[in-house]
Amino acid sequence: MTPQHANAIFLHDHPSQVASSLRNVIAQRQASQVGAAVSVVGRSTVATRLMLRDLARLSTLVGVRAYDVRSFCNAVASANPEYRQPSFSRRLEAIRVSLAAKPGPYARVAHHRSTEEAIDDMLTAVQGLSVGERHAWASTDERFRETLPLLDAIEAKLGLTAQQTPATITVSAYRTGSESVRSFGHIIWLDPDVDDAVTADLVKATVEANMGTAIASASGQAAADSVQRAQLQAIGNVVDVPVTLPEPQTNIRLVCVPDPIDEVRLAISEVVTFLVERPQARVAIIFPQSDPYERLLHELIEAEGIPWTGRRRQLLAETAVGRHVLGLLDLASAGSGPFLGRNDVAIWIAGSPVLNPLTSALVPGSHWDGVTKRAGIVGGLEQWKARLRHHQASQLSAASQQATSGDDGGQAASESQHCQAILGFVTALHTDLHAPSRGNWKSYASWFSALIAKYLPP
Repeated sequence: MTPQHANAIFLHDHPSQVASSLRNVIAQRQASQVGAAVSVVGRSTVATRLMLRDLARLSTLVGVRAYDVRSFCNAVASANPEYRQPSFSRRLEAIRVSLAAKPGPYARVAHHRSTEEAIDDMLTAVQGLSVGERHAWASTDERFRETLPLLDAIEAKLGLTAQQTPATITVSAYRTGSESVRSFGHIIWLDPDVDDAVTADLVKATVEANMGTAIASASGQAAADSVQRAQLQAIGNVVDVPVTLPEPQTNIRLVCVPDPIDEVRLAISEVVTFLVERPQARVAIIFPQSDPYERLLHELIEAEGIPWTGRRRQLLAETAVGRHVLGLLDLASAGSGPFLGRNDVAIWIAGSPVLNPLTSALVPGSHWDGVTKRAGIVGGLEQWKARLRHHQASQLSAASQQATSGDDGGQAASESQHCQAILGFVTALHTDLHAPSRGNWKSYASWFSALIAKYLPP
């Protein structure tokens, strides 16, 4: 059990005790005050949330939030009435004035909107960094080093300083007892990097306010662990949790079988027997190498109807949706613009279902492939237009002659109609395949998402 008055816990048995200690601290805090909020700050938000999710399966965790150090500081700073980030329009005006006065490495592209957006993104990133962190970044990134004077000028115009970061605001809020920190409840620091001065200040501020507990774990290196424990001792009262030895396992069996497929069959048989008695249990099957065990496991587990998770061997290009998406990317990435080679379009249409946005019907891939071959198309929108119109005219003429002579001209007329449909489809596709000329990642993603939504059948 975790001691009641510990504000720093040092675990000598990493990582097996981390989850249990975290659960105990949360339970103690919520037992002392029903419905009390708890915030867990780890080195990675994703890893912390996964641990909390697993703990939630074992106990009821109400009002527990997960952060990494930076997101926690940003959240506290945003809740502080004295901390207000300038609006986008103010930032944009400051960027433009600073670029006009001293553009630095952006002299040739100072008036481009994409340049302004890139500098605004960088300005947002450095707002969470101290002076030392900025200099460390500049020492490894020449572009950032050249941009740093420009960022300093922009911050000066906005009334921002590198000294007033979300981290310093958070430390100040806890040391002054600001009401803005109350909603975060008790802060549990999960394996904090106390070597980092900023993190150490944050942990110490919450501990001194009687609103924080640090849970650190041993690395197994005696010298490093001794230093880490001393750093924790400087922050608060350290309680050591000794190594707990696991009880010896007595239910391990060694079974010999002649080949991999028999190994897999036996393993699945054991899993099925185990799950009959414990239907909610989770089981892991560990194998020495990917080939052939991974393939055999996937095939036989699915044959048994057992739900499973893990890496699938199927490649993106081996699925219909994957071929559709990859085909669109290939069509859109032809140099300065989509060339629309006939073979490329035919492969895309044949490889996956494609929706014609003009008719909301599926494209008849094999039929259109034959029509475009007979029309003599190689590639390029102008050639598609010219040769489809020529082929359409010739088919209309043939249908008219056949009708005059009393023959059925239905096939030629149908070919003419397909020419008209292909022409409309290809013209729309060519327009849609043009990516944003001065886009960022967000605009490219939005463009391609819309493209998929338009041509991939539901």
